[in-house]
Amino acid sequence: MSLVPILLISVLLQFAAAIVSLTLIRVTGWNRAWVLISLANLLMAFRRFIALLNEMENPVATTGEFIMETIGLAITIIMLLGLSYVVPLFRKIRSDQAELGQTKAHYQALVDQATDGIVVTDAEGQLITVNPEACKMLGYSREEMLHLNLNAIFDIYRSVKGLPWQDLKTGSPILTERDLLHRDGHTVPVEISAKRLENGNIQAFIRDISQRRQAEESLRESEIKHRQLMNSIRTPIISVKSDDTIYYCNHAFASFFQKKISDLEGRPLTDVIPEIDDTFSYKSRQDVIENAKPKSFETWYGKRHYRVNLFPAQWGLLAIIEDTTESKQMQEELAEIHRMESVGRLAGGIAHDINNLLTPIMGYSELLKRTEGVPRNAFRHLDTIYQAGNRAQQLINQLLAYGRKQILRPQNVDLNKQVREMEPAIRQVLREDIALKFKPGSVPGAVHFDPVSLRQIVLNLASNARDAMPRGGTLTLETGVMNRPEHAGNHNHLASGRYATLSITDTGVGMDAAALKHLFEPFYSTKSRSPSQGMGLSSAHGLMRQQNGDIICSSTPNVGTTFTLYLPLAEVSPEPAEKPEPAPTKQTERLNVLIAEDDALTRNLVRDILAGRDYNVLLAVDAEEALEIVNKTDQQLDLLITDVVMPQMNGRQLWDKLAKKHTGLRVVFISGYASQVVAEYKIPQDAIILAKPFSIHDFLAAVDRALVNR
Repeated sequence: MSLVPILLISVLLQFAAAIVSLTLIRVTGWNRAWVLISLANLLMAFRRFIALLNEMENPVATTGEFIMETIGLAITIIMLLGLSYVVPLFRKIRSDQAELGQTKAHYQALVDQATDGIVVTDAEGQLITVNPEACKMLGYSREEMLHLNLNAIFDIYRSVKGLPWQDLKTGSPILTERDLLHRDGHTVPVEISAKRLENGNIQAFIRDISQRRQAEESLRESEIKHRQLMNSIRTPIISVKSDDTIYYCNHAFASFFQKKISDLEGRPLTDVIPEIDDTFSYKSRQDVIENAKPKSFETWYGKRHYRVNLFPAQWGLLAIIEDTTESKQMQEELAEIHRMESVGRLAGGIAHDINNLLTPIMGYSELLKRTEGVPRNAFRHLDTIYQAGNRAQQLINQLLAYGRKQILRPQNVDLNKQVREMEPAIRQVLREDIALKFKPGSVPGAVHFDPVSLRQIVLNLASNARDAMPRGGTLTLETGVMNRPEHAGNHNHLASGRYATLSITDTGVGMDAAALKHLFEPFYSTKSRSPSQGMGLSSAHGLMRQQNGDIICSSTPNVGTTFTLYLPLAEVSPEPAEKPEPAPTKQTERLNVLIAEDDALTRNLVRDILAGRDYNVLLAVDAEEALEIVNKTDQQLDLLITDVVMPQMNGRQLWDKLAKKHTGLRVVFISGYASQVVAEYKIPQDAIILAKPFSIHDFLAAVDRALVNR
């Protein structure tokens, strides 16, 4: 039996097995075991080849040899089959190893390039793996880091020592903030996210939060500064969320409602301030939030007036509450000033025209009364005409006083002395069932005031006090010195400083708040039908303010009323009483008197009054005609009687022109205008000014004063 076919197949298969084993070395690497297996297969292939050569030389083989070679062939076949299964397995292992290597390389690249520090420690905290960012964060090299324990680099003064290892051992991940020690000794605030791995090691991600800490600190400082700034502002400020809860408010707002900031912030407006919707409209707040447009409105709260400015904000709205009480008072004061200016201009114009009419009416009625042979009935009628004119003049003076246009002569006077001199006149105003008391206080120096207007004011107030005490009572006058009144409503226009005061107090029926509000208005009165109802208080108010003073009233129903006059103190002592002027000396020569008056009635009245004196009277309708008349005569002019306001050239200009030629020329100015109008023409303070209408006595007295020292 020939073994050649079997041996030939065995040799081929054995060489194939050896070749396959050799190729697997590239897959498995130069592994000793696999190299020996490959070498054994190769030797077995050569052995079978030698056996084939021997069989070919001696082809006779025994049955046992045939069986043995057949079994060897089967072993070779089985080996090839095994290798055919092993080769894919090893290739798969090789591929997996390659992929694993790539994954490890990718993971390492991620770890190395991570912006957070990444460390791995064993269960005791010894560092096993660190990335470059962790080394950079703490200032160590990788080799130095691997010799450290994680617990050793915690700042035990600022952080709890180490990590909560107990939580990590139970498998719970942790997220915490700690301060780590840098190599140079300073601390690094970090956020640590750590968890336990399956092998028992600890993996931690470390993030440097220095910038976040700085930002948080800056935010806290900014909030503190913002709070301090808001709280330093005296204007109430509040932030309200869209759900109408208080987001923020400053001290001024909390004080405004007498609350604490902690009691306001975070709570609904209506809970902490139930009356808020009555004062700061809910609808207005919602309109600003919904429409994102600023809005303003005005409201009263208590006794103060406020302007609420609402602004849309990201969280809801911002409200700034301005106290406009003083501003409102200033507006009212300004409106009153404008009203006074308008009334003053009207009063000045009316006074001029009416005074021009009253002057001849009263003057000629008085001239007729002095005329011999006037019937008794006519005399009585003339007296009635004069009295009516006099009352009209008083009304005009009150109108001028209300409009602060009255001609005044402020002087430095002793207040206590003035009041004592007025006592008899005051007693005549009062009834017998009213007692009069005077309590003079200490008033250093003098007051700078017109004594005539002061008398008028006091008598007006005494008359009102009399009517307020129908069943009798007491009227008390008291002087003193006080500082400018604070919080006195419209009276805060007074300059700061000390003022002499004259308080006039009655024990009458008093007045309520509504009456006090309108007290100084013209023709307002609490008396239903009173002969004194009119402009008494309004004119007193005007006279006080015209002379840099003021009048304040306080009253309680059924208790009484007090009027307090604030009078400006003078800078010098009271002026000595004027010495009586000597009576005019009899003139040995005839005096030349020039009358320049554009109103014909007044001009003729002056001429007729002077008709009883031996004067050479020249009449002119205006300044131009007066100059023409004087230029036509060579006579010395002794006295000029001129209206202040005339067309083209005024009385002051006329006097200046005539005084250059006529030395010692004296002048009497006549005016139906108010003091401010006269002041515009720069009339000298010591000049003789006669206001229209005037009595014959006053006119002749003015002429005599002008001529006395000629």
